[in-house]
Amino acid sequence: MDKVRPARKRLRVIKGGMGVPREKGKGSRQDRAAIFLLFLLGFLLMAQMLLSWAWGSFNRNAGGAITVAEGSVDLALTTGGILTFAEELLFAPQSGLVHYHVIEGERVPVGKGLAVITANPPENPYTMPEQAQGNWDYLERFRRWLLDDRNETYSLPSESLSVHNREFEITAHRAGLVSLRIDGWEMFGPDTSFIYLNEEEFKQKAPELQVLGSGEKVFRFMPIMRIMDNYRWYYSTILPPEPGKMIAEEARAKLRFSFAPDRPVYAAKVEMREREQGDLEITWQINQAVGDFYNHRWSTVEIIYDRLDGALIPKDTMLDVDGQKGVFVVEEGTVVFQEVNLLEEKNDYLLVEGLSPSARVIAQPDRVKEGQRFLW
Repeated sequence: MDKVRPARKRLRVIKGGMGVPREKGKGSRQDRAAIFLLFLLGFLLMAQMLLSWAWGSFNRNAGGAITVAEGSVDLALTTGGILTFAEELLFAPQSGLVHYHVIEGERVPVGKGLAVITANPPENPYTMPEQAQGNWDYLERFRRWLLDDRNETYSLPSESLSVHNREFEITAHRAGLVSLRIDGWEMFGPDTSFIYLNEEEFKQKAPELQVLGSGEKVFRFMPIMRIMDNYRWYYSTILPPEPGKMIAEEARAKLRFSFAPDRPVYAAKVEMREREQGDLEITWQINQAVGDFYNHRWSTVEIIYDRLDGALIPKDTMLDVDGQKGVFVVEEGTVVFQEVNLLEEKNDYLLVEGLSPSARVIAQPDRVKEGQRFLW
């Protein structure tokens, strides 16, 4: 007997939206609204950024703000004085022609051959012609000036020489720097005495500079070169009572010479005395090479005696409001007037006190007003 098979059940798929009825086209409209909202927010954000940039640009053009910097200014007294050295003149022992074995600025040891003077046959080597008087009378003029004004004497040094076939060789009996420039001030310095003159007196008394070369004619007792100790040199000047007394009280001084303004040197005081009028005569010793100091006899110098610390601001930022010196600063986004105390000027900047290190100063104060909002 055949068995009857049960009938298979068929599954039917029911279409729907999670059981929630949905109207046709509603979803697309919501998507478009969301996209529009996002676009609007992006546009507003971009507009805000552009407005901020434009406002900041306006603020910069209107005045601009800069952050002050800490700085300092040296207080200095400018004066003039004379450079001297431990130096010695070498004189021609005989009339003739000089032939140098050294050059200007060369440093030589003891015993070095410096020059040879060949005798001049047509002339009596021990006689000085009258026309030669004008070539070396600067020494005699200085000697007379010293005797009249300072009651001092100066003796000519002796040279080491040897005679071979009418040639007179001059050798160095001290080490030092050779200079062929003779200016007449060689008799002053640590080996004799320091001299104090103002610039006008120096120009009046200074003789004509003598510079010789090989092959030139010289006469007996005529100076032909000098040897100086270039490891130590001296500066003598006259200072007014103020701030001269303050400067003279210190054992050391900081000097900035006109021939080397970017390299100040430190100097030790070796002599000081007060004049009847109250001015001070003072000499310092310098143990530092700077520039071509050995080629200078007179020089102006800045004596740095103090330093002021403060804030550096451009000159154009300074204002005068009702007789008060000050600047416009930005505080919490607002332009306000800040009174300051002017200490010193330095090139195109002013050193002031009264500003905090983080203060923001208006660079062009004529383009803003006090109380104006400054958002950048």
